[in-house]
Amino acid sequence: MTIKADRSNVNPGTRKPGSYTRKDLNNQLDQDPLAVEAGILRLYSLQTQSEQAIGVTTQQNGVGFCGNSAEFGTSLANWILKSKRQPGYRLTKRQLYSARKVVKRHGSQLVEYATATGRFAR
Repeated sequence: MTIKADRSNVNPGTRKPGSYTRKDLNNQLDQDPLAVEAGILRLYSLQTQSEQAIGVTTQQNGVGFCGNSAEFGTSLANWILKSKRQPGYRLTKRQLYSARKVVKRHGSQLVEYATATGRFAR
């Protein structure tokens, strides 16, 4: 079963900095698989290089994946980065379900980023 990304009412590039909430983030994650992929990649980019390489959180710096999510989040990010599928369709249905939970768990970091930049993660 293919999940289609509905981007009809989701356009993170049009928001003004400071106008993003946790509810906005959750709504976007629930509607748009591309947003979930972008969230995983954003969290992965916040990991240190050594954390990315070994897939474990070694520094308690409050950014990137937490210790419980580091290995799985890193594997999802690597899967997305290596995928040749179209963005928004790179995760399986099961991966998407789990990735959405990981991104929502780390939502405060993404809301903070969106508040500063006016975009969620892309």
